[in-house]
Amino acid sequence: MNYQVAFYQESWEIEGKAKTADIVEKVINNRDAAISQLRLPGGQEGNVDHVSCGIWLKVRTDHQQQAGQNTTAFVSVKDRGLHRPVPFSYIREPLKETQIRLIELVPDSWYEPLRAKLHSFDLDNAPAFYALSYVWGNPEVDDTILLGDQTFKRERITANLHAALTQMRRHDTARFIWVDALCIDQQNLQERNHQVQIMGTIFASAAQVVIWLGEATQHSSFGLQTLQYIAEGKAFEDNPPWKSKPPEVIQMGLIDVLRRAWFHRIWTVQEAALSSCKTVMICGDGSFCEWSADPASVSLFIRGLKFAAVTPDWNENGFAGSRDLGLAAVDLTGIITLLGQQLQQALKRRGVKAAALEPDLLDIAYEVKDKQSTDPRDRLYAILGLAEIRGADNVHQLRPDYAKSLHQVHEEFRQILLEAARREPLWWATAEEL
Repeated sequence: MNYQVAFYQESWEIEGKAKTADIVEKVINNRDAAISQLRLPGGQEGNVDHVSCGIWLKVRTDHQQQAGQNTTAFVSVKDRGLHRPVPFSYIREPLKETQIRLIELVPDSWYEPLRAKLHSFDLDNAPAFYALSYVWGNPEVDDTILLGDQTFKRERITANLHAALTQMRRHDTARFIWVDALCIDQQNLQERNHQVQIMGTIFASAAQVVIWLGEATQHSSFGLQTLQYIAEGKAFEDNPPWKSKPPEVIQMGLIDVLRRAWFHRIWTVQEAALSSCKTVMICGDGSFCEWSADPASVSLFIRGLKFAAVTPDWNENGFAGSRDLGLAAVDLTGIITLLGQQLQQALKRRGVKAAALEPDLLDIAYEVKDKQSTDPRDRLYAILGLAEIRGADNVHQLRPDYAKSLHQVHEEFRQILLEAARREPLWWATAEEL
């Protein structure tokens, strides 16, 4: 049952330095104490699923009065899903072997409690849905969602999942979402075992795989924006977007994003690698990086990352070649590993074996990008030598010539890399053409 309650709080005075959050906390504590004594109509003690409280505070602060300012301020405190504890959660009907559950995230304003309806579908006949890949986070730091069909019951979820669903919710349209914590009965071991077995099919069947990296920070938007540029092929431009920004800004943004816990969990990377349509990576409420899961798009992203990582523009932009500063300090291993697995899955769907792929100059340059040399020109010449040994094309265009300046060698090396990065790989052909 849902009840709306008018809650009256006796007024009090506080020190002038107190923050609004302190006022709110005191009111909420008093509110919860009052709700714990709540009696339902008829005098019975309740199993109250959800109590909605609107609270208005009249606050007078001493420092305003002393300064001759208006001594009365009204603060509106909106209840964001604070509920009376209840001893049960939503009971799920057993699934058939061919079925999955999806939550239908009910549209609402961002400040309203999360509500979702739970449905069962045959996987082959399910509506278009999003598959959410995320890190559960600290189970002791939790929040709630109202789950049900006709009657909603409170279910505890981790704070990180709550944040992800809050971001995915729309104010005007419902969304179908598959998320393990809610769509699998975690108490039913037989169901858990079977659903984990078909998880690959679930993620491959999703209209979009959403990677939730967590809340935004002051740097994360720059990191995701840079990744989006690279996913779109802008790394190959003469003036890539990061050249217009201080390299330390791009560095902090990429490090912020790529060091997130999501990249260090084996299950999450595997989930995203199974995407067959579109993948979107999100931080908070405004920044994202999106790409298609077809071989050409994934390859463009990978090759753009590798090109950016080995080109002099990336390594020496504003830092005189320091390996400890700037963009060269960014570890791209996590995202390249994800994309590499996603590419293998995309090729597998086309009948192309990954073993048939031979490394080219760009791959070799990336493999040895952290190797050092006394003369920076030697490092570039050595990369070309390794590539020639392994059968890469067109590497003979640059031969050792120490009469050339480092800048000149860099520019020639960049052009050879650019040609290699833009070259259409053999496996873009269909399986029948190979």
